This record gives sequence, C-alpha cells and structure tokens, in this order.
Amino acid sequence: MSPRRPTRRDGGRSGSRPSNSKQPARRGASGRDGGSRRRGSGSPSSASGSPRQVRGTTSTRHGSARTEAARTGLSSRRGATTRTASSRGITTRTAGNHGQVGRGGTNVGRGGTSRTDGPSITRTGSPRRGMPPVAPPTPSDPSDSRRRINKARRDAQAKRREASGKKERRKPPKEKLMTASAIVVVAAALVASIAYYVTHPTNSASPTESYAEPKVEVVNHAPNAVDTSAGDASLARDNSVFDWSRLDSSDPNHYAYKLDGTTVSKLGVDVSEHQEEIDWEKVRADGVSFAYLRLGYRGTVAGNIVVDSLFRKNLRGAKAAGLKVGAYFYSQATTAAEAEEEADFVLKRLDGNELDYPVAFDLEPSDVMAGRSSQLSAQELAQVALAFCKRIEQGGYTAIVYGNQVDLGYYDLEELASYGYWYAEYGSTPSMRLRFALWQYSNAGTIDGIDGPVDVDLDLTSLLHDGAEG
Repeated sequence: MSPRRPTRRDGGRSGSRPSNSKQPARRGASGRDGGSRRRGSGSPSSASGSPRQVRGTTSTRHGSARTEAARTGLSSRRGATTRTASSRGITTRTAGNHGQVGRGGTNVGRGGTSRTDGPSITRTGSPRRGMPPVAPPTPSDPSDSRRRINKARRDAQAKRREASGKKERRKPPKEKLMTASAIVVVAAALVASIAYYVTHPTNSASPTESYAEPKVEVVNHAPNAVDTSAGDASLARDNSVFDWSRLDSSDPNHYAYKLDGTTVSKLGVDVSEHQEEIDWEKVRADGVSFAYLRLGYRGTVAGNIVVDSLFRKNLRGAKAAGLKVGAYFYSQATTAAEAEEEADFVLKRLDGNELDYPVAFDLEPSDVMAGRSSQLSAQELAQVALAFCKRIEQGGYTAIVYGNQVDLGYYDLEELASYGYWYAEYGSTPSMRLRFALWQYSNAGTIDGIDGPVDVDLDLTSLLHDGAEG
C-alpha cells in the first residue's frame, strides 16, 4: 500500500514540476554526482525517470528504526519542511536542523528519499524554482582525518594502560649495559690495586736511600779474577815499581814489559759494537791474551742506558777462543743513584757469567757543554765512581776505574786505590805518577781478526804484587 504523499504549504505536491517551468526535465540526474545516492538503504530512481515511492528505512546513532513515511508525516521540528525529492528520483541530504522528521530525521518525498543523521552536508539536485542553489561542500583535508584517527588511537591506548595500572617495562639499551659492565670492571681493578698496595707497602725512601739495600744476591762471580788493586792507599801515586826502560815498544801493536828477557806483561784489546764482527781465533793467534768488552753505555745528552748489541756474542766468542775477559760500562752518571743504576744494569746483563778481569767504570766528562757530566765537580765525580764500584762488589764482581790523566785527576785516588786503575795514555811511556794495573797505550792498534783500528792494552798487575823493580 502506498504511503500518503506529503503536501506542500502552497498546496502542491512533493516532486511535481511547475507547469510554467521552461527548464527541461533531466533524466537520471541527482546532485553533483549525476545519480541517486543515499546513506541508508534507499533505491536510486528508475532510468525512465518515473516517480517511485520509497519506504524509508533509516539508521540512527542508537540503533535501527523502520519508519513508514505515510504514518509519520513530514513535520519539521525547527522550521519549514524541506521538499527535495522530485519525480525524477533526486535524493537530497539535509542538515539536522532543516527538515528533520522524528528521531531518525528521515524526509520522504515522491520518487526520492532524504535522510539526515545529525549535522551533515546537504547535497541537492536541481534547485526549486525561486530558491537559490546550495553551494557544494568544501572537501576536507585527508591529513586532518588521519591525525584525528591517530590521536584517537593513542588516547585509547593511554586509557587502557591507565585502566590496567601497569606501565610498560623497557629493557635497558645495549649502550647502558656496556657502560655498567665497564664501571664494574674498573671498580674491581681499583679494589684489587688498593688491596695490593695495602698488603705490599712501597718504600718511601729517596732514590739515593733506596740503593742502600743490595738488589742482587752477593755471590762471587769472579773467584779467580785478576787483582788490579794498587794496594795500600798511600801507594796510589807511587809508580816506582815501573822501569820503562824495560818496555819493548819496537812493535807498536805489541808492546811488552820484560824482566830478564822474559815478558811479564799481557797483551789485550778493548772492543765494542763499533768493531763489528770479530774473529776471536785470529785475535788469540796474534798474541792477544785478554779482551775487555763493552757491556753498555749511557747517552751523553739524553741519559738513556743502552746495552751493547754485540756484548753477548763477543763474550761467547772470546771465551771460546781461550781469552780472559772483562767488561766495561761507559758512564755518564751525574749522581751516586744514577751510578748505582748503571751498576745494576751491568749486573743484570752479566747474569752470573764469570769474568777474569774486574768490571771497569769508564766516565769521561764530555767536551760538549750540553753533556751530562761536563759540569760535575771533582767531588761529585769521585762520589759517582765510588758508588758504581761498591755496587759491583755487592753483586759478586770486582771493579776498576778507567780514565786518562785528566779524568783521573778529578778523583780522590787514595779513596779508589783498593779498586785499582786502568790508565789511558798514548805514547812510548806513561807520564802520570800513578800505580795503575792496566795501561791502554794505543787507540789505533792493528790486530788480526779485527777490522780497522782498535784499542790495545797491557796488563801490568804482576809488577804490583811481585814488587818487581828495575
């Protein structure tokens, strides 16, 4: 049964076109989309444009309500009723404040339906004659919709977390774990260091006092060492035991001191890495009996202690060839503490190897003003030499002091007499009044097995202890 058609205030019918309208009727046009569209379940108008009655079924915010337009009528809540549906099936959507009918807000006309759902956009087809056309709505920005949706989701999540009363637990990042581990390791190392120093207290004495206790075990590593002592201190400057008329210097490379035609001296050489490779068998065959080997040195300016690169090799080679050996250290110590440091360095490198000759202390004040020992006084030089020799004795070896007339002139010779002297003067006979045990008479000797010039020495210790005279 068809519903009752609503009437217009002016007595016309909804959807009828005025008879005096010159505008031709359009087929199938509805709003700006050109076709019938509704939000509910309404049907579009027929293709022929004939009017079609529709029983409006409308969805509201609170559920579904089926309303019969004939029974409900078209009464407006807040004003005039909007007539929109034409005989050509035009569907019109109106705002809630204009033409709402009942709770669902459904407008029904002949051949078309109009549904409202709260505040909404009005879509119209051909305007009624005499009424201004309704402007099309401005499309909304899609990004605004996305932002509103995302904000709604975040608000919902926040409410769920608040309702549950549980906060998300976050695992500490990897960087925090690594930092915590590093702190634990450092703390453990610090605790271990403190514990060590508590159980192993350090000696707070000054560097000079720290050398009061010997650093090496006192063991005699030179049981058969040559005695180079000058004897009693009063005899240090007594050279009456030498009669240089008995010196045979006919061969500049092979001096000999003779008594009754018998050679009582021994020929020796002193070498370092500057002589490079040495054939010790040839050296022995050339009449050499002993060799002094440089063990190391301290730098003249920087003061670094350095080991001679060929010391161990020369020590093995000389001993294997049957030569007696001794070691010397080129010093540039400026204090007693530094001299003891050098002596400890020597003892460590000797490592218990037996020596036939004393360890020689060779301090030669530098001619360069920047040299470490160039400004030392005689008293300071004497203290340095004495400290070195005492430390060597504590290590189980004997000691001797090397120098030329100028170098030895700085020392208190009587104080060093118990160690003896290795005197250097190049010439036919020595000129210094000194009771020395060894004499370096040339720095330009030629010996088989050694390339280039070499220092040549005489051992005169037999004259000191036998009391031989002219």
